[in-house]
Amino acid sequence: MANSVTPLFDIGANLLDSQLSKNFNEVITRSKENNIRKIIITSSHIDDTYQAKELIDREPDLLYTTVGFHPHNAKDFKDSHIDKMLELCEHDYVKAIGECGLDYKRNYSSKNDQIINRKALAKIVFQNDIEKNWLEGIIHPFVNKRIEEELEKFKLNSIVILIIPLLFEKNYTGLCSEICYIDCSRSMQLKRLQSRDQLSLEEANQRIDAQWDNALKKQFADHIINNSNNDETWKVQLKKLYNF
Repeated sequence: MANSVTPLFDIGANLLDSQLSKNFNEVITRSKENNIRKIIITSSHIDDTYQAKELIDREPDLLYTTVGFHPHNAKDFKDSHIDKMLELCEHDYVKAIGECGLDYKRNYSSKNDQIINRKALAKIVFQNDIEKNWLEGIIHPFVNKRIEEELEKFKLNSIVILIIPLLFEKNYTGLCSEICYIDCSRSMQLKRLQSRDQLSLEEANQRIDAQWDNALKKQFADHIINNSNNDETWKVQLKKLYNF
C-alpha cells in the first residue's frame, strides 16, 4: 500500500493504546507515507477524548477523535458527563459519537448499567431538534408497526381506545373515528411532569414545548375531558361518554 495514490482515511485508530502511543511519531510517519490523510482516534470513555486532544494538538491537520462511552465503561457514566459530552461535540476535532452500544457477553459493566439512560437521552433530544427528529425516525416505525398489530387483534371490538401522547404531532389521527382530548392547565402539566419524572422546571417546559399547544389540540378534538383534578375522574368521564 506504500505510496498509494488514493487518499486514505482511518476511521478507527486506537492511538491511545500503549503499543501505539509509545511509538506515536513512527505511526504518524508511516501513516503519511502510505497516504493516510485523516485519522479518527476512537474514544471509549470521555477521558479518552481529552487524551486524544493532546495528540491532536501535535498533528491538528491529520487527527480527529470521537466522544462516547464503550459499554464496558458504562458503569463509570454519570449524569454530569452529558454536558461535558455535548460541549466536546461542539469542537471541530470531534467527528462522531462513539464508542457506544451494548455488550452483554463480557459484562465488564452490568446489564443495568448499559441500558438506556432515559434522563440523559431526554436531555439531549429536547435540546436539539436534529437529534430529536433522528431518534423519532428510528423509534416511530416500530411504534407504528406495533399499533397496527394490536389493532388487528381487536378489530372485532366495538370500541378500541388508543392513548397516544403525540397523536397530532405524529399524524396518528387517521387511526381514529373520534378524538377525545384529555385537558388540564399548563401549570398542572408542569407539576405532574416534575413529580413523575423528577424533572427541573426547565426540563418539564422543554417537554411540553415539544408538543402542540393545548389550544390547538382542542380545535381538532371531538370531545374534551377535564383532567385538572389529581384523581382519575377523567376515566369516569370517558366511561360515561361511551357507556362502558
